[in-house]
Amino acid sequence: MKYLNIILSFCLAVVLTGCLEDMVDTEPTTSFEASEMIVDESTAKLAVNGIYSSFQSDYVIGGYWQMSAGVYADNINHTGTYPDMAELGGNAPISSNIYVLRIWRDLYRTIFRANTVITSVNELPEDKITPEGKTQILAEAKFMRALCYFRLVNLFGGVPIVLEPIEDDYSNMASPRKSEAEVYTQIKSDIAGASELSGSDVFKATPAALKALKAKVHLYLKEYDEALAEAQFFDPDNAANPFSLVGDYTALWNPGGDGNTEAIFMIKYSKDDQNSLAWFFDNIAGRYEVGPSAKLLSLLASDGGDRSKLVEQQGRDVAIIKYTDTGTGTDQPYVYRYADMLLLLAEAAIESADDYNYATGLVNRVRQRSNVGTVTLTADNWKEILMKERSVELFAEGNRWIDIRRAGIAEDVISNKPATDWDAVKDSYMYWPIPQDEIDANSELTQADQNPGY
Repeated sequence: MKYLNIILSFCLAVVLTGCLEDMVDTEPTTSFEASEMIVDESTAKLAVNGIYSSFQSDYVIGGYWQMSAGVYADNINHTGTYPDMAELGGNAPISSNIYVLRIWRDLYRTIFRANTVITSVNELPEDKITPEGKTQILAEAKFMRALCYFRLVNLFGGVPIVLEPIEDDYSNMASPRKSEAEVYTQIKSDIAGASELSGSDVFKATPAALKALKAKVHLYLKEYDEALAEAQFFDPDNAANPFSLVGDYTALWNPGGDGNTEAIFMIKYSKDDQNSLAWFFDNIAGRYEVGPSAKLLSLLASDGGDRSKLVEQQGRDVAIIKYTDTGTGTDQPYVYRYADMLLLLAEAAIESADDYNYATGLVNRVRQRSNVGTVTLTADNWKEILMKERSVELFAEGNRWIDIRRAGIAEDVISNKPATDWDAVKDSYMYWPIPQDEIDANSELTQADQNPGY
């Protein structure tokens, strides 16, 4: 992707390349006026690339994120020696957990880059940027900001909402915690601001990626009619829908590839900006810090079909092999793919209209691609079938924890995890702790802002 290198070559420091050390995290390592960084359309486009570069972080979409999100649910086990990952695997992270802190900070770093782009582009003179360029740049930045806040609100609940670049004197560093409702209001505002997105590059924000985000936001808010309306774009019979399931499930994972018919939004890596995905999952050339749970292996054996080919025996252990490039780190993780949207559309169709026949057809499309037998969804079984299907189809892709929260089955799932002491975590597990470093550094936060149980 080389986005970060490009931005560095233009000396776009601060929130564009800075590593956040002390705040919500709102303190850049150096200071630059936004107007000095973004002076015309070409530098604004480079700055947008910097937003995607920040999202490449191993703590946002790469190895540490996939491990953390995976072990906190039930289809990935912690198999290594990292103590802070063991805390997440037992659903008992403390407020100084390094992965919780880094995920928080790197999501906010991406938000800060988006803020700088949005503010600076809005201040550019008309002779420095075309109307079309301005519309697209602002839409991409707002999409990425909405995506980050959506992740944050699902992990932490209410969080600080920061919409402006950080001032040179850091006078606007402190920011209070907002409610979940307020965060979702901001997400919806940014989604509306991204409504004029254009393009079809799977490694960029596009109208299709926006549809996927909108559908998920509405579904998670139980706004089922709106979720169905957005998700219907992905109906297989919609002539405007350009996506289709890749015939071979195993072909979905292609290090260094350029996408496929199923890819809606992916994050691209090259040997120059590697991720650690394969390193943490592989048991031969990697560390094998995480592996498939016994529950996932059982589901794959009974109902996985070709999806079971993405786990394999490596020595004495079984490893997930969706990510395989331990040498140059060019595995390309999905943010959204078509199978996810078909299953989401099925869920929305039932929640909105009790359309079990339509939902059954969608689920069976996904299953038959992997040579698994058909199912019939009814009022009594649909949620169990859909949640199992999402687990088997999307394992190790960062979806499982927020799926079970949304579906209202988190207590049942987490209370039955072998690694979890349910009595010790039952009052806290639904949210991750606000990082203590952030509470200590932010004058607008106090211990009273901490999530319950921490």
